[in-house]
Parts: sequence; C-alpha cells; structure tokens
Amino acid sequence: MSRSPARWNAVSLGTSLMRRANDAVRFAEKTLGPLLDLLIRLWLAEIFWTSGLVKLQNWSVALYLSAHEYPVSWIDPVTAAWLGEAIEMICPPLLVLGLATRFAAIPMLILSLVIQFSFQALDQHLFWAVLLGWFVVKGAGPISLDALIGRGIAATALPLAAPVARGLNLLTQWGDPVVKLVLRCWIAALFFRSGVMKISHFDATRMLFEAQPAQLLLPPDWAARISILIELACLLFLVLGAGTRITAILLLGLTVIVDPSFQQRFDVAYYWMVLGLIALHGPGSLSIDALLARLLRRLPRLDAMRRASYEGMPHVLIIGGGFGGIAPRQLPNHPRRSAQLFPVSAAALPGRDRRSVPGRYCRTHSGPVSGSAQYPRRVGRGKRRRYRRA
Repeated sequence: MSRSPARWNAVSLGTSLMRRANDAVRFAEKTLGPLLDLLIRLWLAEIFWTSGLVKLQNWSVALYLSAHEYPVSWIDPVTAAWLGEAIEMICPPLLVLGLATRFAAIPMLILSLVIQFSFQALDQHLFWAVLLGWFVVKGAGPISLDALIGRGIAATALPLAAPVARGLNLLTQWGDPVVKLVLRCWIAALFFRSGVMKISHFDATRMLFEAQPAQLLLPPDWAARISILIELACLLFLVLGAGTRITAILLLGLTVIVDPSFQQRFDVAYYWMVLGLIALHGPGSLSIDALLARLLRRLPRLDAMRRASYEGMPHVLIIGGGFGGIAPRQLPNHPRRSAQLFPVSAAALPGRDRRSVPGRYCRTHSGPVSGSAQYPRRVGRGKRRRYRRA
C-alpha cells in the first residue's frame, strides 16, 4: 500500500517539530537548570544563615527557646542549641559555594525535619526538606566547586576518594527517579489540597480572583472554576508523570495569577522552585513520559525512513524495454552495466562491498513491470517483490 508524498511530508513535519521541541527542552535544561539550582541554594542558605546569626546575637534567648519552646525529647536542650547553631553557621556557606554540597545538605535536611515535627508543622519546612533532599541526591549542579574539582579529586590518591565518588554517582543514578517522584507527588498533593479548599470556600475563592489579574482574562466565576479543575487534575498527571513538563508549566502560569496556598503568599516562591525543577529536569524514569520516550526510541526515525528508501536499500534501475533491462548480469562487458546499473547500486554501499554488488545486491527479472510504490519502494513483475540487502 503506497503512502502519498503529502501525507509523508505531514508526518515528517510533525516529527521534525517534536524533535525541535525536544532540543529546546534539552537546551533549557542545560542553561536554565544550573541557574535554578544556584538560586535555590542561595535561597535556602540565606534562611539558615540568618537564623544562625539571630541566635548568636541573643544566645541566652536561643537557649531558653531550645529548652522551653521547641525542646527535642531525645537530646539535651543545650546540646540541641549548639548543634543547631553549628549546622546553621557551617553548612549554608558550603551550600552557596557548592562545596561538599551533599554533606552540607544532609544536616540541614535533618534540622528541617526536626523543626517540622518537634516545633511547628508548616509547609515551608517541608519545602526545605524536599529541596535539600534534591541536593543530597543530585548534588549542587554545574555552577559549583564540586563540579569544578570533583573529577580531579576522584582521580587523586586521596584515601577513599575514588570509592566515595563512585558511591555518590550511584546515589545520583538510583536516587534521581525517587527524588523526582517525591517532588511530583509533593507538589501535586499541595495543589490538590488547594483545589479542595477552593471548592469548600468558593465565595472566598471568587473574591480572591476578583482581586487578581485573572479578572482581566476571564470572569471571576469562570477563572475560579478553571483554576479548581486544573489543580485537581494535576494530581493525576504529576503523580503518573504524564505530560509532566507541560503540566508544570501550566501550574507555573496558574501560580502567577493566583496564590495556590490560598492565604500565605510567601510560600509561592517555593511552588515556583519545585515546579521549575520539574519543568527543567523532567519527571524521571518512574513516569509514563519516560516509558513513552523509551518506546519511541525503539521505533525507526520517520524523518530517516524516506532517505533509507533511497540510500539504505539496493537500487533497481530500469533501462527501458530494451536489452539493457533484461539481464545486465549476463552482460559483464556491456557499457550500460558499468555506466548505469553498477554506480547506482554501489552508491549507498561500503567501499569493500562494491565489487560484489552484481552478485550479492542486484537481482534482475525479465518481463514487464506491473507497478511501483515509492514508500516503501517496490518494483514487481506480475507478483510484487520487495528488494532488500542480501
């Protein structure tokens, strides 16, 4: 069955657009991804560093708070105060420089969880933990001292340098899908909660949209309903990892219009950070997007199939109805064979096979040609035949 050139061109155009979109995503990941990683490191370091400076200026107050306001049951209050202060003064500079980033992020991650479960439960603390977990698994990124000197240290004779480097590479390899899944599920749960809250307080939601720039685009009722629908639907798309980058970009646009936390505008920056990581770095291998990408890579490239029909398969040359098209293999000294059939057949073959073209790659048949199809190329005599490499 032949494929029309117009239909083939449409398919080829579609695949070309998809390839260009994929190239644009990869370019954004290589350029904007490291900048976003650096921005998040600076943001987190500033929070912990400021907290440490405040405690140093009022150390007696810090000890009182550690003993009475947010005591940790499994550690002495004075020890907890000193340990927390050490983490807040030592680890943030390392995080900013991107030096020993994973080892600096681990204590900060533990401190965030202690604050969340022993002091005050806030989404902000869990955002700290999720973002610090990203750096524990992925490292600081290209804009860091780790990236600058990491390979050199691994190649030196320092004790345990090579095993530690291999261990960190394995952590990144095996932890990357997990941390990306956690990011997707965490932000999806927050948006789903926001959608449920907007449904239960729809009048307040409509008033919220009346005060937002969304009123310039849609009526408040429509804007509120569409926002709720998007926030509820994102749970499915983000958790399954289907259309993940598009969903993340859509949610980024939604957070510009309306506060997804519904009351705490300060948390919106954390939404942007997490959604930016998902949009730039992708959903990871534990996703439907990754599964579809693996399946598509196994298929032949459509834009190459047309060239393959000309270059990758043997060429059949019909030299009219005379003796040239009857049996050129039986006429080894005839000039038409060397001048027309042989060069055409050998054009797409390696040089070492050119001398064996007539015997291995060419088949000739006498009789009238009954038909031909360009995609894939067929030439038949009575019953259609497909010509492939021997």
